[in-house]
Amino acid sequence: MKEVAWSCYENLINIIQAFVLIDFMVRLYKVKYWKDKPVITRIIGTAIYAGGIILSNYFVEFEGLGMLGFVFLLWLWAVVLLEGKWYTMLTVIMLEELAVIFVSTVVILLVCLFTGIDGAELAFAICPERFFGLLLTQILLAVCLRVLANVIKEQWKPLNKSEGKIFVLVFLISLLAFLCITQVVITQNLAGINEIRLFCACGALIFLNAICFRMLINLAKKRKIETENLLLKEQAAYQKRYAKVVKQQYDEMKQIRHDMKQHYSVLENLLVQEKYLPMKKYLLKCIESINNRENLIYINNEYINAILNRKINYARDKQIDVSLTSVQEFSGVDEMELCNLIGNLMDNAVEACEKVKGQRKIELSMSQDEEKIYVEIKNTIEKSILEGNRELKTSKLDRSIHGYGMKTIKEIVKKYEGHMDIWEEMGEFCISLVLYFDK
Repeated sequence: MKEVAWSCYENLINIIQAFVLIDFMVRLYKVKYWKDKPVITRIIGTAIYAGGIILSNYFVEFEGLGMLGFVFLLWLWAVVLLEGKWYTMLTVIMLEELAVIFVSTVVILLVCLFTGIDGAELAFAICPERFFGLLLTQILLAVCLRVLANVIKEQWKPLNKSEGKIFVLVFLISLLAFLCITQVVITQNLAGINEIRLFCACGALIFLNAICFRMLINLAKKRKIETENLLLKEQAAYQKRYAKVVKQQYDEMKQIRHDMKQHYSVLENLLVQEKYLPMKKYLLKCIESINNRENLIYINNEYINAILNRKINYARDKQIDVSLTSVQEFSGVDEMELCNLIGNLMDNAVEACEKVKGQRKIELSMSQDEEKIYVEIKNTIEKSILEGNRELKTSKLDRSIHGYGMKTIKEIVKKYEGHMDIWEEMGEFCISLVLYFDK
């Protein structure tokens, strides 16, 4: 009866630990499915992770390197059910597994040091020290991961692949080192002085990992500054373009007013001479000329309205058919960043269409609901763009001044915690993206 009760207690501890780890990941990443009920994702993750631990305990007393299997299980769950880069999620999972083994090792050493109990007895025997040790471990782990999650959410930006590989390697080495220390503690009968030495070794590992984590934060801050500078640079460029567009529209209005005076004079002369048929033809030409000059799109945002009309006019001058479906008002996103985003999408689409010898067309649709803005653009292409260029790097010779368009688009999407899909179908290059904002 005592062993059954103890087994139930250990399984409960495993479930609590699994929930704490899963909750940590859900706090940092958006769920892919059941977005209105994230508890479903938590339950699935908790069941998978806790099931793995409970199953392994039936075969081995101490998992050792088997913990890497738990890392794989957690990573697989995250890749399937959470939104994020796989290498970034692997780094975060390694970090939280490191927290698990670190907290467990420190608690074991502290209990052994202050109670005098042997490490093997603490790890495997049914005793009060083990009961309170397991409970203390889960409490400290929950606190540690909650603090870590808050720090990461506030200061950490996603890693690129090279950075992710480096920090995964660092955390993996540290994890193996902690596993070795834990193995020594629970299998060797250590004297007090050796326990102190191992405690110091743990302290040194903690210090080294704290430095690595600080480096992560500093890299995040540096990347954030670079991103903000890039966005500010692009915004300034679009403000200049907007001012240029406004001036051109003003000049066009002046030209129209001047031309209208001439047209009225010609029409008056034709009317006096009673030449009604030539008068009708001339009048139709005037109407056609005005229609070609007027704005094509009206959105209740002067920046977006000006840029869109300029881009669409330019595209049609290049014999590119443009269709637009859009709501009249946008909110929740900085208007200059949205203008920057749409402008770059249109620039890329027009540039691709100019290379097409046959039919050229661009389809742009924009919509908004209470929590997000959705943008989709499709344009004809002469040949595949993604084939051999999945990263969409610029093909222009002067890479120092080109290639910022797609990078800017990605940075804006990342800033608003959105996502972007890119694909090709039926001779068209397609991009759809979502920007999320607070209600």
